[in-house]
Amino acid sequence: MPLLLIQMWPEGLAGIEIKVDGFSHKLPLLVNYIFQQLVTLKVQPDRFERLREGLVRRYKNANFKPDKHATYLRLYAIKQKMWPVEVVQAQLESLTQSAVQGKPSSSCHPGSLTPA
Repeated sequence: MPLLLIQMWPEGLAGIEIKVDGFSHKLPLLVNYIFQQLVTLKVQPDRFERLREGLVRRYKNANFKPDKHATYLRLYAIKQKMWPVEVVQAQLESLTQSAVQGKPSSSCHPGSLTPA
């Protein structure tokens, strides 16, 4: 069964890492479709703003309940790589539509992929 994993890059790097695993003759078609969607991404201004505001609100309220705050602090102490909620919230507040709009790039095609 094919497996698709999407992971954001760690701190200081930009991009998205996409891993496609499994055996199927249709995997190249899936990868081509994913990259075409990323390159031709059209962001609707009203929808973008609504989603961004919802995420900002979610991060502002993330640690209001004591049990959620305790869980967050425990995970933050244990994990080696974890973005603080305050940093994510600040980045979301300054995020613009043009920053996420699909832009064709020479490195954004299946030919630039290397097998894991």
